[in-house]
Amino acid sequence: MKFVKIVFILVLFVCSLFVVSCSVENSEGSQADPGKFNGGGDFGGEGKTYEKLIMFASMSEGSIYFIDYLGNEVEKIDLGFEKTFAKMQGERLFVRANANSRPLNDVSGAKIVEIGSSGEEVWEYQNSLFHHDFVLLPNGNIVAIVWEEMSSEAKERLPFDAPSKYYVDSLLEIDYDSLEVVWEWHAQDKMELEKYDLNSFSITDEFLHLNAIEYLPEGNSLISEEGFLLSSRTLNLVFAVSKSSGEVIWESGREIFKSQHNPTLLSNGNILVFDNLGGEGRTSRVIELDPGTYEIEWEYALSEVAEKISGAQRLENGNTLVTNGPNGILVEVDALGEEVFSYESPYFSENGRNELFRAYSYAYDELKWLLEG
Repeated sequence: MKFVKIVFILVLFVCSLFVVSCSVENSEGSQADPGKFNGGGDFGGEGKTYEKLIMFASMSEGSIYFIDYLGNEVEKIDLGFEKTFAKMQGERLFVRANANSRPLNDVSGAKIVEIGSSGEEVWEYQNSLFHHDFVLLPNGNIVAIVWEEMSSEAKERLPFDAPSKYYVDSLLEIDYDSLEVVWEWHAQDKMELEKYDLNSFSITDEFLHLNAIEYLPEGNSLISEEGFLLSSRTLNLVFAVSKSSGEVIWESGREIFKSQHNPTLLSNGNILVFDNLGGEGRTSRVIELDPGTYEIEWEYALSEVAEKISGAQRLENGNTLVTNGPNGILVEVDALGEEVFSYESPYFSENGRNELFRAYSYAYDELKWLLEG
Protein backbone atom coordinates (compact mmCIF):
# COMPACT_ATOMS: atom_id res chain seq x y z
CA MET A 1 0.00 0.00 0.00
CA LYS A 2 2.85 2.36 0.79
CA PHE A 3 4.42 1.52 -2.54
CA VAL A 4 1.21 2.51 -4.39
CA LYS A 5 1.06 5.84 -2.56
CA ILE A 6 4.67 6.60 -3.42
CA VAL A 7 4.07 5.82 -7.10
CA PHE A 8 0.94 8.01 -7.09
CA ILE A 9 2.83 10.96 -5.58
CA LEU A 10 5.63 10.57 -8.15
CA VAL A 11 3.09 10.59 -11.00
CA LEU A 12 1.48 13.78 -9.67
CA PHE A 13 4.89 15.45 -9.38
CA VAL A 14 5.86 14.56 -12.97
CA CYS A 15 2.51 15.79 -14.29
CA SER A 16 2.83 19.08 -12.43
CA LEU A 17 6.27 19.65 -13.99
CA PHE A 18 4.78 18.99 -17.44
CA VAL A 19 1.95 21.51 -16.86
CA VAL A 20 4.38 24.20 -15.69
CA SER A 21 6.60 23.57 -18.71
CA CYS A 22 3.66 23.90 -21.11
CA SER A 23 2.50 27.03 -19.32
CA VAL A 24 5.89 28.71 -19.73
CA GLU A 25 6.09 27.76 -23.41
CA ASN A 26 2.60 29.16 -24.08
CA SER A 27 3.43 32.36 -22.20
CA GLU A 28 6.61 32.87 -24.23
CA GLY A 29 4.73 32.16 -27.44
CA SER A 30 2.06 34.77 -26.67
CA GLN A 31 4.70 37.40 -25.97
CA ALA A 32 6.44 36.70 -29.26
CA ASP A 33 3.27 36.85 -31.37
CA PRO A 34 3.43 40.64 -31.94
CA GLY A 35 6.79 40.05 -33.64
CA LYS A 36 4.86 38.44 -36.51
CA PHE A 37 3.56 41.89 -37.38
CA ASN A 38 7.06 42.94 -38.42
CA GLY A 39 8.37 39.77 -39.96
CA GLY A 40 8.83 37.60 -36.89
CA GLY A 41 12.08 39.02 -35.52
CA ASP A 42 13.36 38.07 -32.08
CA PHE A 43 12.81 40.72 -29.45
CA GLY A 44 13.51 41.68 -25.91
CA GLY A 45 17.09 40.88 -24.98
CA GLU A 46 20.75 41.58 -25.52
CA GLY A 47 22.02 40.21 -28.81
CA LYS A 48 18.50 39.91 -30.25
CA THR A 49 17.65 41.04 -33.77
CA TYR A 50 14.93 43.44 -34.93
CA GLU A 51 13.21 43.31 -38.30
CA LYS A 52 11.61 46.75 -37.89
CA LEU A 53 11.56 49.57 -35.36
CA ILE A 54 9.28 52.57 -34.93
CA MET A 55 10.83 56.01 -34.46
CA PHE A 56 9.06 58.97 -32.91
CA ALA A 57 9.97 62.12 -31.03
CA SER A 58 8.18 63.07 -27.85
CA MET A 59 6.84 66.60 -28.22
CA SER A 60 6.62 66.92 -24.45
CA GLU A 61 10.24 66.29 -23.44
CA GLY A 62 12.17 66.40 -26.70
CA SER A 63 13.73 62.93 -26.96
CA ILE A 64 13.75 60.56 -29.93
CA TYR A 65 12.65 57.01 -29.17
CA PHE A 66 13.05 53.76 -31.09
CA ILE A 67 10.68 50.98 -30.03
CA ASP A 68 10.18 47.41 -31.21
CA TYR A 69 6.85 45.81 -32.03
CA LEU A 70 6.41 44.66 -28.46
CA GLY A 71 6.52 48.27 -27.30
CA ASN A 72 9.99 47.92 -25.77
CA GLU A 73 12.29 50.93 -25.83
CA VAL A 74 15.34 49.91 -27.87
CA GLU A 75 17.17 53.23 -28.08
CA LYS A 76 16.74 56.84 -26.96
CA ILE A 77 18.43 60.05 -28.10
CA ASP A 78 18.17 62.89 -25.57
CA LEU A 79 17.86 66.30 -27.22
CA GLY A 80 16.18 68.63 -24.75
CA PHE A 81 14.21 70.48 -27.42
CA GLU A 82 10.53 71.42 -27.33
CA LYS A 83 7.89 70.80 -30.02
CA THR A 84 10.15 68.08 -31.43
CA PHE A 85 9.58 66.05 -34.58
CA ALA A 86 12.11 63.72 -36.26
CA LYS A 87 12.37 62.30 -39.75
CA MET A 88 15.05 60.20 -41.43
CA GLN A 89 15.97 60.28 -45.11
CA GLY A 90 18.61 57.79 -46.15
CA GLU A 91 21.33 57.68 -43.51
CA ARG A 92 20.52 61.16 -42.26
CA LEU A 93 18.38 62.11 -39.26
CA PHE A 94 16.85 65.59 -38.97
CA VAL A 95 14.85 67.13 -36.14
CA ARG A 96 12.46 70.04 -35.95
CA ALA A 97 13.10 71.85 -32.69
CA ASN A 98 11.27 74.55 -30.71
CA ALA A 99 8.98 75.41 -33.63
CA ASN A 100 5.57 76.76 -32.64
CA SER A 101 2.23 76.25 -34.32
CA ARG A 102 1.12 79.88 -34.67
CA PRO A 103 3.02 82.86 -36.09
CA LEU A 104 2.18 85.27 -33.27
CA ASN A 105 3.55 82.94 -30.61
CA ASP A 106 7.16 83.08 -29.41
CA VAL A 107 9.15 81.04 -31.95
CA SER A 108 12.54 82.68 -31.46
CA GLY A 109 14.33 79.33 -31.09
CA ALA A 110 12.76 77.51 -34.05
CA LYS A 111 15.33 75.47 -35.99
CA ILE A 112 16.15 72.33 -37.97
CA VAL A 113 18.95 70.17 -36.57
CA GLU A 114 20.80 67.23 -38.10
CA ILE A 115 21.79 64.45 -35.70
CA GLY A 116 24.95 62.42 -36.34
CA SER A 117 25.55 58.70 -35.85
CA SER A 118 26.66 59.25 -32.24
CA GLY A 119 23.57 61.28 -31.34
CA GLU A 120 25.40 64.60 -31.59
CA GLU A 121 24.25 67.77 -33.40
CA VAL A 122 26.19 68.14 -36.65
CA TRP A 123 24.23 70.85 -38.49
CA GLU A 124 21.70 73.56 -37.69
CA TYR A 125 19.49 76.03 -39.51
CA GLN A 126 17.65 78.58 -37.37
CA ASN A 127 14.75 80.76 -38.45
CA SER A 128 12.24 82.21 -35.98
CA LEU A 129 9.43 81.88 -38.56
CA PHE A 130 10.12 78.26 -39.52
CA HIS A 131 7.29 75.92 -38.51
CA HIS A 132 5.78 72.45 -38.81
CA ASP A 133 7.71 70.59 -41.51
CA PHE A 134 10.69 70.41 -43.87
CA VAL A 135 12.11 68.05 -46.49
CA LEU A 136 15.58 67.00 -47.64
CA LEU A 137 16.24 67.33 -51.38
CA PRO A 138 18.38 64.94 -53.48
CA ASN A 139 21.02 67.70 -53.78
CA GLY A 140 21.43 67.77 -50.00
CA ASN A 141 19.60 71.04 -49.43
CA ILE A 142 16.63 71.53 -47.12
CA VAL A 143 13.26 73.06 -48.00
CA ALA A 144 11.47 74.52 -44.97
CA ILE A 145 7.99 75.94 -44.42
CA VAL A 146 8.39 79.54 -43.23
CA TRP A 147 5.86 82.24 -42.33
CA GLU A 148 5.99 85.74 -43.77
CA GLU A 149 3.69 88.74 -43.45
CA MET A 150 1.16 89.14 -46.23
CA SER A 151 1.56 92.33 -48.23
CA SER A 152 -1.22 94.91 -48.42
CA GLU A 153 -1.50 94.22 -52.17
CA ALA A 154 -2.04 90.52 -51.55
CA LYS A 155 -4.61 91.18 -48.81
CA GLU A 156 -6.66 93.21 -51.30
CA ARG A 157 -7.06 90.05 -53.37
CA LEU A 158 -8.58 88.06 -50.52
CA PRO A 159 -12.38 87.48 -50.53
CA PHE A 160 -12.56 88.47 -46.86
CA ASP A 161 -11.19 91.15 -44.56
CA ALA A 162 -7.82 90.19 -43.11
CA PRO A 163 -6.35 91.71 -39.94
CA SER A 164 -3.60 94.30 -40.20
CA LYS A 165 -0.95 91.75 -39.21
CA TYR A 166 -1.65 88.66 -41.31
CA TYR A 167 0.72 85.81 -42.14
CA VAL A 168 1.08 83.51 -45.12
CA ASP A 169 3.46 80.66 -45.90
CA SER A 170 6.52 80.47 -48.09
CA LEU A 171 8.97 77.68 -48.95
CA LEU A 172 12.69 78.35 -48.63
CA GLU A 173 15.39 76.08 -50.02
CA ILE A 174 18.41 76.34 -47.75
CA ASP A 175 21.86 75.51 -49.11
CA TYR A 176 23.24 72.90 -46.71
CA ASP A 177 26.78 74.31 -46.70
CA SER A 178 26.26 78.08 -46.83
CA LEU A 179 22.79 78.30 -45.18
CA GLU A 180 21.85 80.75 -47.94
CA VAL A 181 18.38 80.74 -49.54
CA VAL A 182 18.87 79.43 -53.09
CA TRP A 183 15.20 79.02 -54.11
CA GLU A 184 11.93 80.32 -52.72
CA TRP A 185 8.20 80.05 -53.27
CA HIS A 186 5.69 82.57 -51.94
CA ALA A 187 2.04 81.57 -51.71
CA GLN A 188 0.86 85.19 -51.84
CA ASP A 189 2.51 85.56 -55.27
CA LYS A 190 1.68 82.17 -56.79
CA MET A 191 -1.76 81.18 -55.47
CA GLU A 192 -5.15 82.46 -56.60
CA LEU A 193 -6.04 84.11 -53.30
CA GLU A 194 -9.37 85.32 -54.67
CA LYS A 195 -10.99 81.89 -54.60
CA TYR A 196 -10.28 80.95 -50.98
CA ASP A 197 -12.71 82.15 -48.32
CA LEU A 198 -11.66 81.57 -44.72
CA ASN A 199 -14.56 83.17 -42.87
CA SER A 200 -15.62 79.86 -41.32
CA PHE A 201 -12.20 78.92 -39.93
CA SER A 202 -11.14 79.65 -36.37
CA ILE A 203 -7.49 80.56 -37.13
CA THR A 204 -7.50 84.29 -37.78
CA ASP A 205 -3.83 85.27 -37.94
CA GLU A 206 -2.65 83.27 -40.98
CA PHE A 207 -3.89 82.26 -44.41
CA LEU A 208 -2.57 78.76 -45.14
CA HIS A 209 -1.17 77.11 -42.01
CA LEU A 210 0.88 74.61 -44.04
CA ASN A 211 1.56 71.58 -41.84
CA ALA A 212 3.28 69.12 -44.19
CA ILE A 213 5.58 69.01 -47.21
CA GLU A 214 6.67 66.08 -49.40
CA TYR A 215 9.19 66.26 -52.24
CA LEU A 216 7.94 65.13 -55.66
CA PRO A 217 10.82 64.04 -57.91
CA GLU A 218 10.93 64.51 -61.67
CA GLY A 219 8.65 61.98 -63.35
CA ASN A 220 6.28 61.53 -60.38
CA SER A 221 2.77 60.27 -61.14
CA LEU A 222 0.95 63.33 -59.80
CA ILE A 223 2.39 66.33 -61.69
CA SER A 224 5.26 64.72 -63.65
CA GLU A 225 7.67 67.56 -62.97
CA GLU A 226 9.73 68.24 -59.84
CA GLY A 227 7.67 69.85 -57.12
CA PHE A 228 6.15 69.59 -53.66
CA LEU A 229 2.99 68.11 -52.16
CA LEU A 230 1.60 70.43 -49.47
CA SER A 231 -1.18 70.41 -46.85
CA SER A 232 -3.05 73.57 -45.81
CA ARG A 233 -5.03 73.12 -42.62
CA THR A 234 -6.99 76.37 -42.87
CA LEU A 235 -8.05 75.73 -46.48
CA ASN A 236 -8.80 72.02 -45.90
CA LEU A 237 -6.70 71.57 -49.03
CA VAL A 238 -3.95 69.29 -50.32
CA PHE A 239 -2.14 70.63 -53.37
CA ALA A 240 1.01 70.25 -55.47
CA VAL A 241 3.24 73.03 -56.80
CA SER A 242 5.86 72.99 -59.52
CA LYS A 243 9.38 73.82 -58.37
CA SER A 244 10.30 75.42 -61.70
CA SER A 245 7.23 77.63 -62.22
CA GLY A 246 5.84 77.84 -58.68
CA GLU A 247 2.35 77.30 -60.05
CA VAL A 248 -0.27 75.10 -58.39
CA ILE A 249 -0.55 72.10 -60.74
CA TRP A 250 -2.99 69.93 -58.78
CA GLU A 251 -5.30 70.43 -55.81
CA SER A 252 -7.77 68.23 -53.99
CA GLY A 253 -10.72 70.54 -53.59
CA ARG A 254 -11.90 71.68 -50.18
CA GLU A 255 -14.81 69.32 -49.51
CA ILE A 256 -12.84 66.10 -48.93
CA PHE A 257 -10.76 66.85 -45.82
CA LYS A 258 -11.07 68.82 -42.62
CA SER A 259 -7.87 70.08 -40.90
CA GLN A 260 -5.86 67.26 -42.53
CA HIS A 261 -2.13 66.41 -42.13
CA ASN A 262 0.68 64.41 -43.74
CA PRO A 263 -0.30 63.73 -47.39
CA THR A 264 2.04 61.30 -49.14
CA LEU A 265 2.09 60.13 -52.75
CA LEU A 266 1.92 56.32 -52.87
CA SER A 267 3.56 54.02 -55.39
CA ASN A 268 0.13 53.24 -56.89
CA GLY A 269 -0.44 56.93 -57.67
CA ASN A 270 -2.95 57.55 -54.88
CA ILE A 271 -2.45 59.99 -52.00
CA LEU A 272 -2.57 58.87 -48.36
CA VAL A 273 -3.85 61.55 -45.94
CA PHE A 274 -4.56 61.78 -42.22
CA ASP A 275 -7.97 63.51 -42.20
CA ASN A 276 -8.28 64.96 -38.70
CA LEU A 277 -11.92 66.03 -38.65
CA GLY A 278 -13.33 65.01 -42.04
CA GLY A 279 -14.97 61.78 -40.94
CA GLU A 280 -18.66 61.43 -40.21
CA GLY A 281 -19.60 63.63 -37.27
CA ARG A 282 -16.19 65.40 -37.28
CA THR A 283 -14.30 62.20 -36.51
CA SER A 284 -10.76 61.29 -37.55
CA ARG A 285 -9.80 58.92 -40.34
CA VAL A 286 -7.00 57.97 -42.71
CA ILE A 287 -7.96 57.91 -46.37
CA GLU A 288 -6.35 56.92 -49.65
CA LEU A 289 -7.49 59.29 -52.40
CA ASP A 290 -7.37 58.76 -56.15
CA PRO A 291 -6.09 62.18 -57.36
CA GLY A 292 -7.62 61.70 -60.80
CA THR A 293 -11.18 60.78 -59.82
CA TYR A 294 -11.11 62.24 -56.27
CA GLU A 295 -12.66 58.98 -55.10
CA ILE A 296 -11.71 57.54 -51.71
CA GLU A 297 -10.16 54.14 -52.43
CA TRP A 298 -9.48 53.12 -48.81
CA GLU A 299 -10.48 54.43 -45.40
CA TYR A 300 -9.66 53.67 -41.79
CA ALA A 301 -11.73 55.29 -39.02
CA LEU A 302 -9.97 56.03 -35.73
CA SER A 303 -11.63 55.11 -32.47
CA GLU A 304 -10.53 58.42 -30.88
CA VAL A 305 -10.65 61.90 -32.39
CA ALA A 306 -7.31 63.49 -33.24
CA GLU A 307 -8.17 67.13 -33.81
CA LYS A 308 -4.59 68.20 -34.63
CA ILE A 309 -1.10 67.01 -35.68
CA SER A 310 -1.00 63.21 -36.54
CA GLY A 311 0.02 61.24 -39.62
CA ALA A 312 -0.02 57.99 -41.58
CA GLN A 313 2.66 55.89 -43.31
CA ARG A 314 1.97 53.15 -45.85
CA LEU A 315 4.36 50.26 -45.18
CA GLU A 316 5.95 47.87 -47.66
CA ASN A 317 3.72 45.00 -46.51
CA GLY A 318 0.61 47.03 -47.37
CA ASN A 319 -0.22 47.89 -43.76
CA THR A 320 -0.55 51.47 -42.54
CA LEU A 321 1.09 52.95 -39.45
CA VAL A 322 -1.25 55.58 -37.98
CA THR A 323 -0.14 58.29 -35.55
CA ASN A 324 -2.96 59.64 -33.37
CA GLY A 325 -0.92 62.64 -32.32
CA PRO A 326 -2.88 64.38 -29.54
CA ASN A 327 -3.48 61.08 -27.74
CA GLY A 328 0.05 59.69 -28.20
CA ILE A 329 -1.26 56.49 -29.81
CA LEU A 330 0.31 54.45 -32.62
CA VAL A 331 -1.69 51.81 -34.47
CA GLU A 332 -0.72 49.60 -37.38
CA VAL A 333 -3.66 48.32 -39.42
CA ASP A 334 -3.86 45.94 -42.37
CA ALA A 335 -5.71 46.53 -45.64
CA LEU A 336 -8.98 45.45 -44.00
CA GLY A 337 -8.55 47.99 -41.20
CA GLU A 338 -7.76 45.32 -38.60
CA GLU A 339 -5.30 46.33 -35.88
CA VAL A 340 -2.12 44.27 -35.82
CA PHE A 341 -0.20 46.52 -33.42
CA SER A 342 -1.04 49.31 -30.98
CA TYR A 343 1.02 51.41 -28.61
CA GLU A 344 0.44 54.38 -26.31
CA SER A 345 3.41 56.59 -25.53
CA PRO A 346 4.29 56.53 -21.82
CA TYR A 347 6.31 59.73 -22.12
CA PHE A 348 4.21 62.51 -20.60
CA SER A 349 4.95 66.16 -19.96
CA GLU A 350 4.36 67.85 -16.62
CA ASN A 351 0.95 69.00 -17.84
CA GLY A 352 -0.08 65.41 -18.64
CA ARG A 353 0.40 65.37 -22.42
CA ASN A 354 2.08 62.63 -24.45
CA GLU A 355 1.63 64.17 -27.91
CA LEU A 356 3.41 62.84 -31.00
CA PHE A 357 3.64 64.85 -34.21
CA ARG A 358 4.35 61.90 -36.50
CA ALA A 359 5.95 58.43 -36.26
CA TYR A 360 7.78 56.31 -38.82
CA SER A 361 8.46 52.58 -39.12
CA TYR A 362 11.88 51.62 -40.49
CA ALA A 363 13.56 48.33 -41.31
CA TYR A 364 16.34 47.74 -38.83
CA ASP A 365 18.91 47.70 -41.65
CA GLU A 366 17.95 51.32 -42.40
CA LEU A 367 18.81 52.26 -38.81
CA LYS A 368 22.08 50.41 -38.33
CA TRP A 369 24.16 53.48 -39.21
CA LEU A 370 22.56 55.30 -36.26
CA LEU A 371 21.91 52.61 -33.65
CA GLU A 372 25.21 50.81 -34.16
CA GLY A 373 27.27 53.89 -35.01
